[in-house]
Amino acid sequence: MNRPEKKFKCLGYFWLVKRQYNRLKLTHDGVPFTPGPINFDSGDLELDFFAFFLFCYHLKDWIKKDPSVDKKTKTGVEDFINSTPCLLDCANLANGIKHLRLDKPPRGNRRPRFKSVHRKAHWTPESVVVVDSITMGTDEGEIEAFDLASKCLAAWQDYIDKHILGSA
Repeated sequence: MNRPEKKFKCLGYFWLVKRQYNRLKLTHDGVPFTPGPINFDSGDLELDFFAFFLFCYHLKDWIKKDPSVDKKTKTGVEDFINSTPCLLDCANLANGIKHLRLDKPPRGNRRPRFKSVHRKAHWTPESVVVVDSITMGTDEGEIEAFDLASKCLAAWQDYIDKHILGSA
């Protein structure tokens, strides 16, 4: 039996999206503190989020250009994004990152933007765990960037399961 990732090139790209998400998950879940100089570069965390949202949004392009994906799925991917609030936010973030600022009318009505980076330490009798996060502002209030990334990944996984793997 053929593995679906061999047939569908877009699944290889989706693996890249999931890999980038796992980098975010590590910092979100926390990493054990190790003694020594503390090197907190918020730019690294922002870069990981930038990469995730760019990869995540542009999965649509891989789906559209994958010769193994059926035509109905290819033409329906934009409707899927337009009907999925988290992917509308992802689209706005990706386009804003790619072009320095969002220079087109935003998709949806939230207009997300990176606001602040936070570092917290949790002490237990056995260890100290450091957790990093990014807060984003929207026209509807604040959201946590990792929560948005989690929703985006789940939405794409559902789409792939139903429209790509379901047709394999």
